Amino acid sequence: MPLPPVDPADRQAAERLGHLFDGLRAAGFGDYPTQDRALEELLVRVVCCCFAEDTGLFAAGQFRHLLQTHTRPDGTDTAAWLHLLFQTLSQPAAARPPTLPPELATLPHLGEALFGKVVPLPTFTAELRERLLACTHGPWAHISPPVFGALFQSLHNAHYRQHLGEHYTPEAQVFKVIGPLFLEELRQDLAQAGHDAARLDRLHARLAALQLFDPACGNGAFLAVAYRELRLLELALLQARFGSGLPVDGFAPLPQVELSQCAGLESDAFLGRVAELVLWLLDQQLNQRLAAFGLPTHRSPLVKARQSVRAYLPDDNWASGLPPVDYFFGNFTASRQDGQRGWLLGRPNWGESPWGGAGAVLRVARYLTAEPSARAAFLLLKQATQGAHNATIWQEMQHEYGVVIQFAHRPFARNLLPDGRVYERHLAVVVGIGRQAAPLKQLFAYDTAVSEPRLTLVPHINHYLLAAPDVWFAPRLQPLANVPPLAFGSYPSAETYVLLNEEQYRTLLAGEPAAAPYLSRVLPVTFFRGIPSQRGANLQAVPAAAWAHLPALRALRDAEHQSRLARLQQLLPEAGAQLTRRVPAAMPTGKYVALPLGVDEDAVYLSAAYVAAKVLPGSRVEYIPQATPYLFGMVISAMFSAWVRQLCGRWKYGYENEGLLTYHNFPFPAAPTPAQMAAVATAVATVRAQRGPHPSPSPVYDYWINYLSPERAAAAAQLDVAVDRCFRPEPFTTEQERLEFLLAAYQQQAAAQ
Repeated sequence: MPLPPVDPADRQAAERLGHLFDGLRAAGFGDYPTQDRALEELLVRVVCCCFAEDTGLFAAGQFRHLLQTHTRPDGTDTAAWLHLLFQTLSQPAAARPPTLPPELATLPHLGEALFGKVVPLPTFTAELRERLLACTHGPWAHISPPVFGALFQSLHNAHYRQHLGEHYTPEAQVFKVIGPLFLEELRQDLAQAGHDAARLDRLHARLAALQLFDPACGNGAFLAVAYRELRLLELALLQARFGSGLPVDGFAPLPQVELSQCAGLESDAFLGRVAELVLWLLDQQLNQRLAAFGLPTHRSPLVKARQSVRAYLPDDNWASGLPPVDYFFGNFTASRQDGQRGWLLGRPNWGESPWGGAGAVLRVARYLTAEPSARAAFLLLKQATQGAHNATIWQEMQHEYGVVIQFAHRPFARNLLPDGRVYERHLAVVVGIGRQAAPLKQLFAYDTAVSEPRLTLVPHINHYLLAAPDVWFAPRLQPLANVPPLAFGSYPSAETYVLLNEEQYRTLLAGEPAAAPYLSRVLPVTFFRGIPSQRGANLQAVPAAAWAHLPALRALRDAEHQSRLARLQQLLPEAGAQLTRRVPAAMPTGKYVALPLGVDEDAVYLSAAYVAAKVLPGSRVEYIPQATPYLFGMVISAMFSAWVRQLCGRWKYGYENEGLLTYHNFPFPAAPTPAQMAAVATAVATVRAQRGPHPSPSPVYDYWINYLSPERAAAAAQLDVAVDRCFRPEPFTTEQERLEFLLAAYQQQAAAQ
């Protein structure tokens, strides 16, 4: 869905900070790894000081006044004053020298977590000093910490500073994760408690005891939103408990929800610092809201934030610093997380597992065996619920660790392209897991990738995020339904065919016209991308008696045989003369359906081809022999395409198709009527008659690139109607409906065998 517009305050603050960053880099600061970290550390501290003077932690304008009145206009002593400022902020008031200027002596103690480490500082110029002063004029009190954190993360790239979507996860998507996980339940408990003091006190104690953990926290957006909602929920609870303002006896209840309840892991040190900064900024803003309620506001938040985000180290033992976790959550869509490894947490049975979306969730599932009351939810790419490999991971979670899917959001658009399109790779899902069994699960579905979710309570959610039983697929040697089994194209050889270039083809045809009946076309495995067929000679079709009259063709055959022998003897020299000719695979004797290697990630239909028998299937081509127009219509329908996308894993072009997995497991209609089959065949003829917008030797190319002419798109839609009626009288309105129906039909047919 479209990203929300960035608030001008966030944009302005980030632009001014980016201007300072660009100036420091242009001056040579940050050219070395140690300086690069020092540059990042300096920017974090500058943001803290700017924010502190705008939110009441410092006196109003205290940081700006210090720079304006105590540093020289040429900037030569700016670094020295910054060093003194940072040192002062790290010291308690009692430990500070008595000779400090008032602007420094009156500063609060923010602890050593952020300001204690001595870092190299740049040599400032007059221009760099002005850029630093410009940062202090930003509207820091009005920024949104999660959004600003995303902008701050992108300082290294001026382009990213203008395109927030590179790093920012909209809050609406965060709520899809934390809402069903714990937030909605807590809000409901608060509403049901009313003004019952005992119930409110119990809920308050529960809020203060919750432990949240994001194992791939990035810039801290998920932790920040979750922490903010807990603090706001606590504020609402205190208002319900004590009313507005202070209690009548003058006692001010202390807030109990703290940053120490939020923990995160981040392999990138700079992103970890950004996450700490975001949490601190947010905590300071929330403290201001508490001040309006008459509650204490200064709780040394920097110390708490510094303890919240941990960097990954190979020998980390989280047991010493992390209490048992109540809720895991986070964003596992970014490829950066592929390197986020090793959060062992000191729990038993942790080991290496495949890393990625589903692999990361598997690690959480292992943790849940030690903390069975904990729950988890993650934002994942859609592909984490697709493919045979991911299916084995989800199967292990359920069978080995007793995890069930408690709620899920089916695929939705993370964001849109500027022209409003949605790419398949931009689709995300949300999966919530736990070991607690509930009679009903929450399944959120979408009519389109950008529509609002529809909630349905269902008894079970499987790993495909469907309201259907668990089904675990594997390749089959024979089809489930009564359809022809797959066949496979042969490699060029002396027993099958030889490939000819145009010169070889013309020379052979001119010098040996008797070979013409045996010359053919060969369908390449890449036919679905519009690659034209190749010239070839069908050696298998030549009768034994005819070879004596075809010396040129015989020479091509023998050359192919000798070439193969040479290749094999090079690989297996010990085989020597034992290498013989192999038994050739059978060639098609009638029309066949060639299945593509995969389906483009944004294509609606599978780009299969209905091919005449005279065109030989090339190497690696999977095909359905003796195929009828009805069977071809089934394969290029929305029903079969949805099946392929769900069962198959990712591929460089989209989703890889494996016929033994998809075609052999597909639950074709058990008993279609002759009229239904004829309707499908008629619709197929209409589809093939409509020319696509791109001229190509292959009629399926426009299916592959998902750019159908209006006429062919309309014909394809009519084919879908005809195919759907073979399964049931009612039409299917969504892909979810199709898949749930197909899984039920599969189980029924498999049980009958």
